[in-house]
Amino acid sequence: MTSRDVVVYGATGALGSHVAGELAARGIAVILAGRNGVQLRALPGAEHGVRVATIDDPASLRTAFAGARLVVNCAPAERTGVAVLAAAIAAGAGYLDAADEQGFVRTAYERHESAARRAGVAVVSGMGFAIAVGDLAAAWAASGLVGDPPGRGPGGALARGEAPGRIADEEPLDEVAVSYVFDGDGSTAARLAAEALFAPGVEWRCDRWDPVSPAATRRRINAGRELGGERDAVAVPLGDVITVPRHIAARRVATFASLTRSRWATRALDVAGRFAALLAPSPGVAPRTGGLGAAIRGLVPDAGFVLGSAPLPPDLRARARFAVIAQCRRGFDAAQVRVTGADAHHVGALMLVEAAAALASRHAGPVGVLAPAEAFAPAALLTAVADRADLSIDTSFLPS
Repeated sequence: MTSRDVVVYGATGALGSHVAGELAARGIAVILAGRNGVQLRALPGAEHGVRVATIDDPASLRTAFAGARLVVNCAPAERTGVAVLAAAIAAGAGYLDAADEQGFVRTAYERHESAARRAGVAVVSGMGFAIAVGDLAAAWAASGLVGDPPGRGPGGALARGEAPGRIADEEPLDEVAVSYVFDGDGSTAARLAAEALFAPGVEWRCDRWDPVSPAATRRRINAGRELGGERDAVAVPLGDVITVPRHIAARRVATFASLTRSRWATRALDVAGRFAALLAPSPGVAPRTGGLGAAIRGLVPDAGFVLGSAPLPPDLRARARFAVIAQCRRGFDAAQVRVTGADAHHVGALMLVEAAAALASRHAGPVGVLAPAEAFAPAALLTAVADRADLSIDTSFLPS
């Protein structure tokens, strides 16, 4: 690779500096891009190139991305994604981000699919923690349920060499459910909690996205011994609902979150979520979480989340454990893949790094706006990240 292969936008932020540092540790020279030139030039690796660009100046973005093979957007996608994504496509570069919000991921598919295909580039939104892990695990579980081997790239590569077929297309699954479980404070848990309590969204039902209220349903899941075993999870409208139906045919796709081991506390969150949904006029409207969030923290002190966007210290993140559980069902047959570990922020950064390295080095593959499991081999990519982030992947519930 050359230094013009990968541009990291938002390189001065917590995620961007993490991703740029991990790429550099792998011998990949990147161009650092963002809005603050002084801060960019102070970063390690700035000798390979710095580009100052802002989302309100599309020409500066196109100039920053000119000649790049791939743009990794590490700035908040909900604020920057539309401009950065459009500029990357215009520059003929592939695109990755760590978006975890339904609205933006859906917008990427609906507004940029044709442009990405015409440009011959791969665009993958949601390649951080909160979508990619669940999306890839769901594809792995669904493949096991229908008796297909998990997808692999050519020669064992992480990036797919061609577009995969849709799993179970001829006989759709009854349900795909992805649950995110957290113990301890963590920035990703905070975002999930805020969305669960304050953001209406959609659920995939019978080949369309239907509006759904936060915490509208609950399910009982087994998070594993380290996270308390059997726990209640409440419905949360996450981006997996947008990505999973692209590669798995299912009558229902839903996402859930468990933020506390206490059943009564989960019920309290359920009630709070339903109440907060009445205050949110429509999906995509920024909620005001301050007063109610503080009340909920006092009501449920063991919930293990913090309402807010400020990054937490690494020691707190490292202690925050998680499990991502993908469950697929067709009739009386079921399959499950469970991924457990700690420090979701670090896992998300490594996911972006592995995906960026694979996508920048591939010679051919699917183009357009893709789900994580459409662009990458699910089992191979999850295993690669697990090896580096000390994750545990439990496939014991896959049919033999």
